[in-house]
Amino acid sequence: GFNRKKKGQRSYYPLFCTIAQTGQVLDVLHRSGNVHDSNGSEAFIRRCVGHIRQALPGARIEARLDGAFFSDQIVSLLDQLGVEYSISVPFTRLPALKEIVETRQLWYHGSAGMQYFELKPFSFMPSGAAMSQELAKMLP
Repeated sequence: GFNRKKKGQRSYYPLFCTIAQTGQVLDVLHRSGNVHDSNGSEAFIRRCVGHIRQALPGARIEARLDGAFFSDQIVSLLDQLGVEYSISVPFTRLPALKEIVETRQLWYHGSAGMQYFELKPFSFMPSGAAMSQELAKMLP
């Protein structure tokens, strides 16, 4: 993959599964640097959640992911695995959603200072996408 500091040298782009509160690393997916951010992430998420569920069957699992993981496949997988999540929204890919958020007048107040609103059908999504309605609740 591309390495700005050492052109021509190999680079790597690992994915980490960590405990945010302690910084402990639970697992690492070691990948070459020339892959998309979410490459291999579905199997990696499934593996990490499986290890946690095996070790701590009743544990509440939360995931925080950046905009590269904002996809139907990842959201469906997290829902299927019973993982609570927040995913950054890539507004450059969803300009209609960005406008909805920027012009929204009424927001609900949730726990820990979180604000959200709910949308009916996801008319802002590109054709073919069918994200769960839970995504609207994750908006900042």
